[in-house]
Amino acid sequence: MRQINILNTREKKRIIHEIKDRFAFDSSILDHYVFLRAGQRVYITNRALSKIDTDKLRIDNIGLYIATIEDKLKTGRIRLSIEGSQLIGPSAEKNVLKIDSREFKIWISGGDLQVENTHGLESGFVIIKFGDDYAGSGLFIKSQGIVRNYIPKERRLKNFFE
Repeated sequence: MRQINILNTREKKRIIHEIKDRFAFDSSILDHYVFLRAGQRVYITNRALSKIDTDKLRIDNIGLYIATIEDKLKTGRIRLSIEGSQLIGPSAEKNVLKIDSREFKIWISGGDLQVENTHGLESGFVIIKFGDDYAGSGLFIKSQGIVRNYIPKERRLKNFFE
């Protein structure tokens, strides 16, 4: 069982600031959530959790997993989950990579993307957008023009049907 910590206001603001700095999104969408951290993973849940004494409960997970804090990286340390990209993506104004259907098939099956048009993207984590959908985030390495895929193996599609 993992230790789940409810983040205080200062820690919550620091995480929101890092995400906002990376993706330039409307941070007001996160105002009404409580942030939790279990290891490197960040979860959100509604404020009703604050009324529950979680110390007396045996909990493995609680809330919606939105991000992982990658402590090893110097820049772009916040890696959004698929759900995190779907929450942040619609209001994100930078570091969003728009892909076509061919690239989406590669991405959703777990492959890395070779990016030719890197205009406006910074090295670090980027949100992947296909049409109106957000498909997680990947590590963009500008010097190589590649986006590394972070979709967990159990969430990848083996057979893609149109």
